[in-house]
Amino acid sequence: MRTNEDVVTEEFMNLITDMTRVFYSETVLESDEVPRSVYNNPAQLTVTKTTRLLLNVSCDPSTLKHMIYGWLRCKGTGVVGKEIKLKVNGTEYANTTVAGGYFSLTLDFQPKDNKPTLYTITATFEDTDTTVTNATAWTYMIDGSRYAACTTVQYNGYKPSANSTTLTVDPRATGMMTTKSPEQMQREAENRI
Repeated sequence: MRTNEDVVTEEFMNLITDMTRVFYSETVLESDEVPRSVYNNPAQLTVTKTTRLLLNVSCDPSTLKHMIYGWLRCKGTGVVGKEIKLKVNGTEYANTTVAGGYFSLTLDFQPKDNKPTLYTITATFEDTDTTVTNATAWTYMIDGSRYAACTTVQYNGYKPSANSTTLTVDPRATGMMTTKSPEQMQREAENRI
């Protein structure tokens, strides 16, 4: 069974091979039929995996609390154990993805001053697992000499992702609740007369 590391290594080696063909190495014969090399400076390569971040908000009608939820995926597979920063009107909440790349947070959004209130919700992901790997891809010349076609590879793990949405919370209607039975209220009214 191939691991993610095997796939990344294979993709990296294919990319290095393509770069070597495109950017480097051409042998030119001088008038004496002595080969000389013409090539560019070695390149630095950055490898990252593309991510997609989904963000949703729903309201539980029984509690009137809002759930912010979504997932982080790479090529259709959930990315587990990564921090998602959720920001609600400037207040930041940290959350970590679980199985399937899912995350969730429940908050109680209230209207301000009994007026409809707009909440801006932003989810961002920035991978903190950055690794610099030095790998050298060599190009060999006809005369047996070699030079480095690519000397530095920076592997950043996953590309950053972000998503945002807005939510308007309207004032809730309040009902009057009585704690006395109709009979008790009737007796109290009669006693006042």
